[in-house]
Amino acid sequence: PLKWNAAAQAAGKTARVFCSSMADVFEDHPTNAEQRARLWTLIAATPHLRWLLLTKRPENVRGMVPSAWLEAWPENVLPGFTAENQEWFDKRASHTGRRAPLGAAIPSHWFVSYEPALGPVDFRGLHEIAWLIMGGESRSGGAEARPMMLSWVRSARDQATAAGVPFFLKQKIEGGKKVSLPMLDGRQWAEMP
Repeated sequence: PLKWNAAAQAAGKTARVFCSSMADVFEDHPTNAEQRARLWTLIAATPHLRWLLLTKRPENVRGMVPSAWLEAWPENVLPGFTAENQEWFDKRASHTGRRAPLGAAIPSHWFVSYEPALGPVDFRGLHEIAWLIMGGESRSGGAEARPMMLSWVRSARDQATAAGVPFFLKQKIEGGKKVSLPMLDGRQWAEMP
């Protein structure tokens, strides 16, 4: 990340880093505290990187970030949470932004990873969402994946578009195989915040 930061600075731009794609920074596990502390130091040292921190546990965020973040969330961090259906969207969104108790102590904008999409979701206007990523389940390369309905994809895209939120359709299953950046209604949807 320090090299990526230097390269981004030299190029005069900001690079995205999807942190811990196979883990959860906000998992409440005793071995994670030391690693989290190292991550916070690294994030502070890399202002030209935009850190994407995805979690299934947004309820833990406020208690695990540095105390300085509770006063002013770093501009180079965008937290996100997963939501595979309406139930999980509602539960996890209740811990974010203005919906959360003491909401000022956590960021006002999040990204949502609606994957694997296992049911339709009403995103309630997307007021606090900075980016909506969507994808189908891809276990076993797609052969055993639970289906993602086209109506869910269009609904999510339409809600995002109406709210001015970038929409990224990551993957879907076609003919039993995973297709990355698939076409939807004549175009790829790979928008970024």
